[in-house]
Amino acid sequence: MWAYLNDNLPSRWIGRAVGEDNVMLKWPPRSPDLTSCDFFLWRYVKSLVYAPPLAANVNELKQRTTIALETVTQDMLHRVWEELDYRLDVCRVTGGAHIEHLSNLFWISRAYKFIKSFFSQHQTC
Repeated sequence: MWAYLNDNLPSRWIGRAVGEDNVMLKWPPRSPDLTSCDFFLWRYVKSLVYAPPLAANVNELKQRTTIALETVTQDMLHRVWEELDYRLDVCRVTGGAHIEHLSNLFWISRAYKFIKSFFSQHQTC
């Protein structure tokens, strides 16, 4: 895969570089707190794919995975982008320190912002 990216997208791809890879930006290894597939997509897809009743065979598992991926909306992706922006800010503030232990704070902060937004939009005076 890296050879293909180096040949077809030199200096235009972001990833975990090895050796003499020609990347635009080297992605730090083991950074699930900054990888949207880790902090959102896989959790979301697995919650749908492995919900009971479980798939009976590989074909059904593939079908459920496809259906789960097709349910991702543009709004969800927008919120993931906002979450990534927030996580990058936290990373900057902490000087790149590990922030996995702050994951509960991420969700508390997001819940607070959602509730505040909800009530400000639905206030009746």
